[in-house]
Amino acid sequence: MSTVADINLISEFLSDNQQDLLPADCIVICASAVLHSAEVLFSTLQQQPSLTKALVLCGGIGHSTKLLYDAVKAHPTFSRIADEIQNLPEAKVLERILDVFYDRSLITKEGCRILLEPNSTNCGQNASFCHKVLDEAGLQAPRTCIVIQDPTMMLRTKASFQKTYEDVQSPTSITSCPVFVPRMQLSQDGTLELCPVSTTCEQWSKDRFLELIMGEIPRLRDDKDGYGPQGRGFIPHVDIPDDVEAAWSRLEIMKTGSLSTVTLLMFRQALTATSSVRCIPSSAIASASKFPTSRAPWHLTTTLQPPTQRTFTTTSPTPFKPTLSTQESPFRMSTTKPTNTAPPSFDDIYYSPYQPKRQWPPDMSKLSPKHQFRLERKYRRRAALKYARPKFMKAVTLGQWVVIGFVLIYAVLFMEWQTENTPFHGIREAFFDGLKAIFSAPPAPEPKRERNE
Repeated sequence: MSTVADINLISEFLSDNQQDLLPADCIVICASAVLHSAEVLFSTLQQQPSLTKALVLCGGIGHSTKLLYDAVKAHPTFSRIADEIQNLPEAKVLERILDVFYDRSLITKEGCRILLEPNSTNCGQNASFCHKVLDEAGLQAPRTCIVIQDPTMMLRTKASFQKTYEDVQSPTSITSCPVFVPRMQLSQDGTLELCPVSTTCEQWSKDRFLELIMGEIPRLRDDKDGYGPQGRGFIPHVDIPDDVEAAWSRLEIMKTGSLSTVTLLMFRQALTATSSVRCIPSSAIASASKFPTSRAPWHLTTTLQPPTQRTFTTTSPTPFKPTLSTQESPFRMSTTKPTNTAPPSFDDIYYSPYQPKRQWPPDMSKLSPKHQFRLERKYRRRAALKYARPKFMKAVTLGQWVVIGFVLIYAVLFMEWQTENTPFHGIREAFFDGLKAIFSAPPAPEPKRERNE
């Protein structure tokens, strides 16, 4: 099966296109960045006001709200209100489109009430908050409910509504209506592109569409990582056909190229081949998706030509290297001489006793491996000794010399030496006389006598 067929198979499964717009007790539209669904719904209600008793515009401010603002801004008609809808919940954006570009009174004249649910930010809240809004409006248990959602999230949204209404005494029939089923095709130059559905509304970008459909299958699975009863419990059990799982696995291989995904696909194929003989249930095949796979940004080959290489080659060949690659080191000197240096001058070649003999840095290319190792070891040891010295080396050395000087001066001046009748004795006497003159008090003045005495 080709890549285009795999994408369209998953898209058709997720869209869950059960029926067109038929009379129902209530219609719920969840806002999305593809405005074609809202256009079709509002136009149909203008022509058939009695189609439903209540219309719920659903959506708060979430991670995709900015995409809705951008879609309104890019729309050839709705762009007039692009500045007015900034920072509004998605439900109020839909209400603003309905009030400005459609006849609201024409829709409500047959008794259709338009309700707002402006607080939900995901599919589960869409269902639970809509249930609360309908209860407050007096529609506790509608017999039929049509849900309109982004086609890539249609199946999960319908399952969320079924989970919300599963405890209601009167059963509510939840029907999905994606308005259109997105499909991809090959352009004339062999690249993937979305089939156009409207001349006024833009669809998703190719990468965004592929990201959405690839992210939905893991959420729908009933395992520990999915949203089913065995996982997070957001939705009831959803049966995923084996061909959809196989198509998703093939696309996942193209997306990630990981060996774990290849192994997963081979395991699923083996289970599928043996299920008919040993009666292995299909749930065992789906449980193979519990193995973790690496998730990387989507990079799909745009030109779909038959592959000429092996299918399961996941790593590119690397050339053989005879030596191990080494990291940079301050102690390792290069063994390759630079090629862009200027030729040596006469002064560099001519040896004189006034110039150093040794070249620095040494030319390692002229040394054998043994001598290269010895030279590196020498400088490693030298660097280790340099950084192994104690701290405050200069202060310690200065203190040592102060102590030595004090001992020498004390020994020369204050110890008993036989220095009589020697020049050294005169030096000592002069030194001590000077100390006495500096530190001794002057003699007291003699009393003055008067002449009469």
